[in-house]
Amino acid sequence: MNSLLQDLTFGVRMLRTSPVLSAVAIVTFALGIGVNVAIFSVVDAIALRPLRVPAPDRIVRILNQDSAHPERGAASSWIELQALRHESRAFAGVTAAERRGVIVRDGDESRLLLTNVVADNYFDVFRVTASIGRTFTAAEAGGTNSQPILLLSHEYWQRRYNADPAIVGQTIIASDVACTVIGILPRHFRGTEPFLNPDVYLPVSTWMVLVPGDRVRLERPRSRNLEVFGRLQPGVTHVQASAALAAIQQDLAGRFPEEETGRRFTVRTPRAPQMVIIASLLLSVAALVLVIACVNVANLLLVRSEARRVEIATRLALGASRYRTMQQLAAETFVLAGCGAVAATLLAMWVINLLPSLMPDMEFRVGLDFRLDARVLLFGALASLIAAMVAGLLPALSTKDVALATAMTNVINAAGGRRGWWRDGLVVGQITVTVVLLIAAGLLLRSLGAIGALDPGFDARGNMLISRIDMRKLPTPQEHAYFRALTGRLSATPGITGTTVASRVPLWGSGGGAAAMAWIPGLPRPDADGRRIGFAVVSPGYFATLGTRIVRGREIADGDHETSAPVAVLNESAAHMMWPGEDPIGKHFRLNGPKGRDVEVVGVAQDGRYLDLTESQRAYMFLPLFQEAQLFGSRWGADVLVVRTAGDATALASTVRDTVRSVDPSVAVLSITTMNRHVRSSLSSDRLIVQLAASMGALGLVLAAIGLFGVVSYSVTRRTREIGVRIALGAAPGRIMRLVFGRALLLAGLGITFGVTLAFSFGRLMSSVVYGVSVRDPLTFVAAAATMALVTFAGAAIPAHRAASIDPIRALRQG
Repeated sequence: MNSLLQDLTFGVRMLRTSPVLSAVAIVTFALGIGVNVAIFSVVDAIALRPLRVPAPDRIVRILNQDSAHPERGAASSWIELQALRHESRAFAGVTAAERRGVIVRDGDESRLLLTNVVADNYFDVFRVTASIGRTFTAAEAGGTNSQPILLLSHEYWQRRYNADPAIVGQTIIASDVACTVIGILPRHFRGTEPFLNPDVYLPVSTWMVLVPGDRVRLERPRSRNLEVFGRLQPGVTHVQASAALAAIQQDLAGRFPEEETGRRFTVRTPRAPQMVIIASLLLSVAALVLVIACVNVANLLLVRSEARRVEIATRLALGASRYRTMQQLAAETFVLAGCGAVAATLLAMWVINLLPSLMPDMEFRVGLDFRLDARVLLFGALASLIAAMVAGLLPALSTKDVALATAMTNVINAAGGRRGWWRDGLVVGQITVTVVLLIAAGLLLRSLGAIGALDPGFDARGNMLISRIDMRKLPTPQEHAYFRALTGRLSATPGITGTTVASRVPLWGSGGGAAAMAWIPGLPRPDADGRRIGFAVVSPGYFATLGTRIVRGREIADGDHETSAPVAVLNESAAHMMWPGEDPIGKHFRLNGPKGRDVEVVGVAQDGRYLDLTESQRAYMFLPLFQEAQLFGSRWGADVLVVRTAGDATALASTVRDTVRSVDPSVAVLSITTMNRHVRSSLSSDRLIVQLAASMGALGLVLAAIGLFGVVSYSVTRRTREIGVRIALGAAPGRIMRLVFGRALLLAGLGITFGVTLAFSFGRLMSSVVYGVSVRDPLTFVAAAATMALVTFAGAAIPAHRAASIDPIRALRQG
């Protein structure tokens, strides 16, 4: 222990003897370790951190997939949930939640809150108790005539009620219903989705009071909107649980053959698989940055160890053991890494505090919990230890064969070429890793560009405002009159060129959207989901306002009103699916089965992106808002207002708000945004990943440039006498500069070749996160190689100029 303390103390003194080198090493460590700590905080939040509930390893997500269409999601219906709850013996409990929105009245304003509608045993399965008050009981949560109740998340309670415990027992007006607040959830429980932290938790019985029309969904096996979770029985594995679920699925298929045949239940960890893929990518990129930083420091320490060879050889000659000498050099490296770790912690804290500002701008608050907790700090300590070991290994090993006579000879002759290969090899490795990092960042950047260049099926860059309006206080019979009056008044407003109302707009992001069965008379009955089509209810002017092109026929018009025959506009994919190779205009189908309403196709719209920009083309249809009673037997609901403007849309936001209220004071605007911002928010998560990857790629490039500059500079210094001799013998400055540039470009060429080869070989690992561009995209590979070559040229320019300016007389005197 005493010797270790002596080594650490001596290491601190040695740092002070070469402050510039020490500062560069510490900053390099800080950047490499700090980036890794910050990225680990992100990864921990989205994929690694276990749910903060008792025995989190026993909690699983139960997916319900269609074998024929696995891309369609894996939610379950309430009927399927009941079968899982009552028939499975592999689980101590099975529960479910569904994300919805609840409008809460706050004085004269209304707010839309993210809500988890949960089964009556939700908190029992997760074993979560309220921090203040209580959670609901199964009796009050499962009853059909229960008093409306709710729980508040800890974050919303602090944000809205300033952590006032007196709110428990009071009522909140949610969807015009007085709901009693029975408890506040603990700070650590944020639901199960890393990006969303619900503000309110409602039992399904309360939701049925708030939205009575949703009761019919409880009786529909096909109405799948639930995320299902289970707590495994002690000793039960994932494989055993999946096997037990297979028997339940067979029973469901026997009871509901049309809806359940071809489906299967599987068990997964609570985290979504896509989050795990993103986490792995970010950690891999951050690890590459740490490797580059370690190589940089190793090269710096090798340079310093070369300068100290006489000192080390003298120690060995005086009786110091090689192990003791290596321990001393390792201690110096650990001092550097320790100082770098402290600086890295400060850097990571700054980055973590900055990250919330980079989160997606969504209708609901993003709930990622970034923090520098014990797990993150432990990771930082481990990263620092590994970095110190990697960076200090070669410099320490370089002393194992030092002898005094050899050391003196090397100093006199400025030799040591064999050890120079170590430094060159490290630089080549550093460039290799940097090129891989640049290619990964470039592919993600190109992918984001490809997504942004997609045709979404509407004018994504148009001057439009999108507003969610609260229609709850307006009597249902008056809704259509209100919509006609609102759109008419807005259309007459200067600066507004179009307006429409819809149940949803593209890229709205609220679950999977509505879908219905389109049954065609005279054709064989399709499979359960073969002609299931997503849809939106829209008012006249929808396609013109959004800039969606009508390919054939016409769009929904004023003549498609309450008493006219029901019509629909299909997109191209729906038309091809229902009548391949035929003209669909004038053809008929029945909505939701043989007994459903007969609907005539009057138009075909261009295909678009309805849920996500990266989704595959899907069948979709548009139904007239004013025919909703004929089509569905009741109000379907439209609460999204879209307004197209001639100029800056934001300048008319207040006008739209005032007009909404002036037509009827009972209608309120819940939110309003521009179309451009709406589209950008749908890409926010992709943009965040690209920003992080590009930042780390730039950092790796800077570190590689510094490392290359250091090696070339040291090479020039070491060869000062040789260069002086060349100049004395008549070598021109240009020839000397070519000599230095040639060495640098040789190292860079090797590193670029190895980097491109590695990236080409392992590119398929990025296929799951890259869209619209090949993982072996030539443009990206060439751009990465060219960037590295330019940086190499820039890094070698100063040493080359210094070499060409050497005074041969002074150089020979130094020799």
